Amino acid sequence: MKKIATPLAVIDVGSNSLRLVVYNQAIYPFKILFQKREFLRLGENLDQRNRIISTKIRKAQIVLEKFISEAANYSVSHTYILATAAIRESKNGKEIFQKISKYKSISSNIISSLQEAKYAAYGVISSLDKPKGVVADLGGGSLEIAEISLKKILHKHSLKIGLLRSDCSLFKNNKLEFDKLIIKEFNKIKKINFVNTKYLYAIGGAWRNLAKLDLHLKGFKKNKLHGYVLSITDLKKLYHELSITKESKIKKMNIVQVNRVPTLVLSVYILYMLVSFFNVKEIVFVRYGIREGFIHHLTL
Repeated sequence: MKKIATPLAVIDVGSNSLRLVVYNQAIYPFKILFQKREFLRLGENLDQRNRIISTKIRKAQIVLEKFISEAANYSVSHTYILATAAIRESKNGKEIFQKISKYKSISSNIISSLQEAKYAAYGVISSLDKPKGVVADLGGGSLEIAEISLKKILHKHSLKIGLLRSDCSLFKNNKLEFDKLIIKEFNKIKKINFVNTKYLYAIGGAWRNLAKLDLHLKGFKKNKLHGYVLSITDLKKLYHELSITKESKIKKMNIVQVNRVPTLVLSVYILYMLVSFFNVKEIVFVRYGIREGFIHHLTL
């Protein structure tokens, strides 16, 4: 295992938010010195030319420079920028990097969909003991799938399923068409022989917030999230309960991030469709994801 100089910083430029995390160690439990998040929803409402709205590009540039400066306050050895689906798929996403070339010890990476799936898998492999199952990372613009067995990644794929994609409006307006859309994406991996499907390791902000809410409703502390196991029966109950609960009531609980409340029910529904597709027996929620998975891959 390679030794990585710390502290180091990772800036995750996602479809929903930009997040800075400064780490004091490059191995589990990935001790954090500082973290900050800005919700910009870059992957939402792309224009007809598949471009991110110019005001959001400017905001992202400002946030990136601010994050780089804040990371420098911790004397980081390096700052890694990981950009995912929104930047990868839009025609003008690269523009957010225009103002950071003047900074030293910065790496800007627009990671491919398969790299994103790999880092998601490493996020699980690096933080759980002997994991075997399907890793799923739901973001604003894509759903990454990987099969893992202990320290090996057996398969990795990316599907065009995301909480901020325009076609997700069908979830409320035309459920039948939405189901067809999801099944069409799932069918892309139907012929692949997934062997380890007893457990599904759920990562990403949407599902972490879902786990925090379920822990709260059951009277547990949210610090029990990493490795928290949810049965399929309990997932069904949670979906039905949330389906009839007003968003205002969920917000008042002060458990789920306010910006994630509008897509909470959708995230549960996609999770249920996914575990049904793989015939999963239990869901394991994982606190760590592509940022920690990326750091782990640096040590290999």
